[in-house]
Amino acid sequence: MRHRQCAAARRETRLDSWQSWYQSSRQQRALLRWAAQGHLDAAGLRTARAWVGDPPGAADWRRFWLALCGWLGVCLIAAAAVTFFAANWSAMGRFARLGLAEAALVLAAAVAFCAGRRWPVLASLALWLACALIGVLLALIGQVYQLGADPWQLFVLWAALMLPWTFASRQAATWLLFAAVAEIGLWLWADTHLHGTVFAVAFAAGNLLGLAAWEVARGRLAWLAGRNAGPRLIVLALLTGVSVLALPNFLVRAHGGWSWLVWLGCCGGLLLYFLRARRDLVILALVLLNVIVMVTVHLGVRVLDTTSDVVASATMLAVLVLAQAALAAKWLRSLGGNGAEP
Repeated sequence: MRHRQCAAARRETRLDSWQSWYQSSRQQRALLRWAAQGHLDAAGLRTARAWVGDPPGAADWRRFWLALCGWLGVCLIAAAAVTFFAANWSAMGRFARLGLAEAALVLAAAVAFCAGRRWPVLASLALWLACALIGVLLALIGQVYQLGADPWQLFVLWAALMLPWTFASRQAATWLLFAAVAEIGLWLWADTHLHGTVFAVAFAAGNLLGLAAWEVARGRLAWLAGRNAGPRLIVLALLTGVSVLALPNFLVRAHGGWSWLVWLGCCGGLLLYFLRARRDLVILALVLLNVIVMVTVHLGVRVLDTTSDVVASATMLAVLVLAQAALAAKWLRSLGGNGAEP
């Protein structure tokens, strides 16, 4: 009984998603295989299965699909709002456009407020939709009054206005929306005011600050514990941005400043942190994939500059990619057996 209580407690604290279910099913299969091989007797198998916990049942899948359909629904509603105004732009006046957008925003906020603690899932969905509708309203204001719909000021203001609701939501999905909006605002601001290496440093610093804040909050906030999507998406955006900024260094020599040092520092820092402090195989795989792409691009340019045989060059690069991928997979597999997070 005590084992089952401990397993149930662990299931409550773990992320209720396909990831935890996959690990539970994988562990159950491993226990059955050990029992078939004679490494576990019947009593040991029962004890081990009690510690691991039961695989997902019908109620778990029902809750998962309801949540998935709910989040997909609010995303479609937000997209429908944008499409509605774009399709009926000439048929509506400025007050009709702004009035409908404001009414939709107020309605979403009212639903989130009325749902409250009684229907927490509905409240979270409505609050996320309200945060998305803030951006729609700001874009309409920019278009109606010819302020532009995509300057960095719009995204910064959008992030600032949704920040109080983001804190109130206590949902990783709302924080991901805030991070995406802030990411676009940071990129547009840096692209407007900064260039070259300074651009790369500012972009990397902003993303690393967001990643550090998420990692700290992840260890202190119970509702954020076990949520790995946020750090992984921030790392993906960081690596994509610094790679794009460093790409001229890999394509043309002595061009693009020292952005490649920023890229190298980000890759090294991410590998060090997520290998020593908190192992995350997905983030490590993202870093290795990014390194493989950049190294292949660099060597591919050098090979094409020195030879005119396209077939030989392509074969050489294919062998290089396969060798790098094999080494990366072997290393990640060795880490996977040492307790790294999936």
